[in-house]
Amino acid sequence: MDMAVIDEQHTQQEAKRRPPSYRILGSFPHVEDVDANNGESEEEDPMAWADLEEYGGSKQTLEKKKKTTTRKLTHAEVRAQLQELKELELKMAEATADKHSKRGMFETIEWLKKHNQEAKASSDKQKRRHSNSVVRSVLDFFHRSPKNEQNNSNEDNAPQLQSPWGQAALKCEWPELGFTLLNQALVDDTERVRQVMESEELWSASPHAIIALAKWLRRFDEDVNRVLTLKQYLLEERTVLANVGYQVTTLYDSYKEALNAALALIHGDRHELQSAILQTFEELEAILSDEVAVVKDVVEQSMDEAQEYTALSNLFQHLTDDDCCGVIVPKLLGWMKQNCDEEEVQAFLALFDDDVKDAIAGEWMRHYASYLQLLDEFSANFESPLAYLT
Repeated sequence: MDMAVIDEQHTQQEAKRRPPSYRILGSFPHVEDVDANNGESEEEDPMAWADLEEYGGSKQTLEKKKKTTTRKLTHAEVRAQLQELKELELKMAEATADKHSKRGMFETIEWLKKHNQEAKASSDKQKRRHSNSVVRSVLDFFHRSPKNEQNNSNEDNAPQLQSPWGQAALKCEWPELGFTLLNQALVDDTERVRQVMESEELWSASPHAIIALAKWLRRFDEDVNRVLTLKQYLLEERTVLANVGYQVTTLYDSYKEALNAALALIHGDRHELQSAILQTFEELEAILSDEVAVVKDVVEQSMDEAQEYTALSNLFQHLTDDDCCGVIVPKLLGWMKQNCDEEEVQAFLALFDDDVKDAIAGEWMRHYASYLQLLDEFSANFESPLAYLT
C-alpha cells in the first residue's frame, strides 16, 4: 500500500482519538456536541489535561478561569474602603514629612557653620563679630524651633488670619493691611541702611565694604520687584473674593533714576553717595505711601474686613516652595519677631505647608542671611533682624 495513504489514515485515526485543541485552551465545546449530550456535561478526557500540562497549565488552571459572580459593593462599603485608603495615604505622607521636614533647616545650619569658619579666618575683627552674631542667632532659632506638623487640612478649613491681626504692629487700618505688610519688608531695609548713614561709617568704610554696599543695593532692588509681584498676587486674590477687577499701576521711574544715580557714585565722593542713597529711599517710600492710599480707597468700596484677611491669608497659602518671591517671607518674619506678639507670628507661620516651611528654613533663609551679610562691616548692622531668632 502506498505510504502516503497509510500516513493519511493514521493521521485521521489520531484526530478521532485526540480532543480538539479548543479543549486544551479552555474553549466552549461545539454547539452540536452540547445538543448531543442534551445539555449534560461532557465526560472528562484525562488526555486533555495532560496536553494542557505540556504548556505549563493544569486542570486547576482552567477551573480558575471559570466565570464567577461578584456582588456589588454597597455605598457604605465603598466609603469604608475609601477611608481605609485615605488613612494609608496619610500615614505614608506623615512618614515622608517626618523624614524630610527638617532638610532645609539642616542645610542652612551647615551653610552658616561654613560661613562662620570663613569669618573666623578673616583678619577683619569687626566683620567677624557681626557674622558670628548672625550665625549664632539663626542656629539658636533652628535648635529651639518645634517640629513642623503635617498639614492635611483642605483649603476650606485651612488656617486663616483673623482681625485685628497685624494692625497694631503696622499702625494701619484693615484696608491698608495687605500692602503695608508687604512694604514692611522694604521699609525695614531702608531703616537699617539709614542707621549706617547716620553713624557716618560710610565716610571711612573700606573699598570692600563699599562694593558690598553696591551689591546690597542691587539685591534690594530685586526685592522691590518681588514685593511688587506679591502685590499683584494679592490683587488677584481680592478679585476672586470680591468679583471685582483690580488693576493698580504704580510708576517707579523716580526711584529707579535715583538708584542708578547712587550706583554711579559708588566709587565717587562718599558724601554724595550717602545723599544719593538717602534720596533713593525717599523716592521709594513716597511711591509706596501713595500706592497704599490709592488701594485703601478701592478696597474700602468693594470688600469687607473679613474678605481682606481671607485674601491676605490666601496669598501666602498659595505660595509654593519654588516661587522666587518666597525670599520675602524670612524678611517679614524678621520684622514680625521684633514687632508682633508670639501668637501673631505663629498664626502667620500656620499659613504655610511643610514644603514651604522647609524652604523658609532652608533656601530662603540662606538667601536672606547672605543678603544681610553684605552689610557686616558696618557696626550699625549689629542689631540685624536675624537677632529676632535669639
